[in-house]
Amino acid sequence: MRKKETKEKVIQALQKGRNIWDACIFADLSRQTFYNWVDKDKKFLAKVQFAKSNLERKSKDLIHELITEKKDISLAKRYLEKKSKETHDKDELLDPNDITLLFKDILEQEKKLFQDLKNKEI
Repeated sequence: MRKKETKEKVIQALQKGRNIWDACIFADLSRQTFYNWVDKDKKFLAKVQFAKSNLERKSKDLIHELITEKKDISLAKRYLEKKSKETHDKDELLDPNDITLLFKDILEQEKKLFQDLKNKEI
């Protein structure tokens, strides 16, 4: 396999969330060769770094869509709890009741939609 094709296989594997070890196996490449390429080829290094963050970016986009468009309140709560843990000490975590207040408008909309659906069924 040509060097360019091997590099592309490594990038494809990394974009799917595989680690360096797995990406090298997938591309039939030694890790030493991979690290040599990274050291010598700054464009390849940039592609590797971008590819490694691909799954995280896609996950964040999906979470955003589920929270904003699908109004997934339980996911919104978990997201805020996780963010709170990352940025605050354990003692400063938001209370689940406080989180619910942040989504009061969404909750009210959901209740109204549920009530409207219920009224249509009767």
